[in-house]
Amino acid sequence: LRKGLVVAQFAISLMLIIGSVIMSRQIQFLKTKDLGFNRDNRIVIPFQTSEAREQMAIIKSEVQRLSAVKGLSGMRVLPGQFVAQDFNLTAASTQIENNLKLIQVDENYFSVLDIPIVSGRNFTQGDTSHQVLINEKSLKAFNLNPADAIGQHLISEYQGERTEYQIIGVVRDFNQNSLKEAIHPLLFQYQPTDRNLYLMLALNAGVQGHLISDLSQIWNGVIHDTPFEWHFLDELVEAQYQQDTKISTIIGGFTLLAILIACLGLFGLALFMVEQKSKEIGIRKVLGASATQIVVRIALQFIVLVGLALIIATPVIYWLMDRWLHNYEYQIAIRPWMFLAGGLAAIIIAFITVSVQSISAALANPIKSLRED
Repeated sequence: LRKGLVVAQFAISLMLIIGSVIMSRQIQFLKTKDLGFNRDNRIVIPFQTSEAREQMAIIKSEVQRLSAVKGLSGMRVLPGQFVAQDFNLTAASTQIENNLKLIQVDENYFSVLDIPIVSGRNFTQGDTSHQVLINEKSLKAFNLNPADAIGQHLISEYQGERTEYQIIGVVRDFNQNSLKEAIHPLLFQYQPTDRNLYLMLALNAGVQGHLISDLSQIWNGVIHDTPFEWHFLDELVEAQYQQDTKISTIIGGFTLLAILIACLGLFGLALFMVEQKSKEIGIRKVLGASATQIVVRIALQFIVLVGLALIIATPVIYWLMDRWLHNYEYQIAIRPWMFLAGGLAAIIIAFITVSVQSISAALANPIKSLRED
């Protein structure tokens, strides 16, 4: 019964250890994966009120003069944000209908985010909302190739009104949404900078210095009723996985608690077994066994229990983690080393725990234990 409890405790501990390893690796993968746009050294300034938006053109003009700013763009939806607007569109040439997510941006959007245009051209200030760019996923959705797509028309019919949009360019796919989702077909529509909701700044590396105070001074000199607010784009993107990070941290805490409980159980079992085998240990010492040999012999019995716990835990945690990873469109592969690392950690912990009691028994006077028996 005692051995069964130790095996059960270590099986639970191993599931938590391995689960923590897999979760932390997945979250690290989410935070570092190339999303198809440059999120580093990008600052986002939201224009939340109508008063602020009325002054966006002035703010833009002043910010452009700052030496730390190498580019800026206006947009109505940030990378990483949910895209609420969508269009049902039909490609005139293929007569294929699809639903595209609509993102309104200015002519600097793709250059500021380093998103390549693979075919056609970018927006210019002379464009209207009827000139559009699409991503590569939209091409596949409409069964078009990049070269033939330029100049094609997309048709929208809503409440009896027919509207045509001309494709002027195709951009490389990027992850607009969380990595829990696949890349959506996207439609980009031109919107002048000062009619957007956000201003994004691309910064020159290493020259930020007093940039935030300069931006705040510009803002407060023009806008009085709305407080200045700013964010780093990479932090906004990582915030999508805040809940996952919290869960991983909680699992890590439970893992430490489970290991502690398992070690206490193992220590108690080791104490019991050493007391039961005190005469055997004494005889082995009299016959010439070293303290190291005795410690290793006792520890091996418990390492076998940890190995049995690993055999029990492996299929269970593999199934649970595989189910959890299926929440993500982009995911890491579960590798054998993750289970081996968890098992090795448990073996080391078990060896240290058992050795504490085994060493004292191995160093005890064998004559005393033989006399007691």
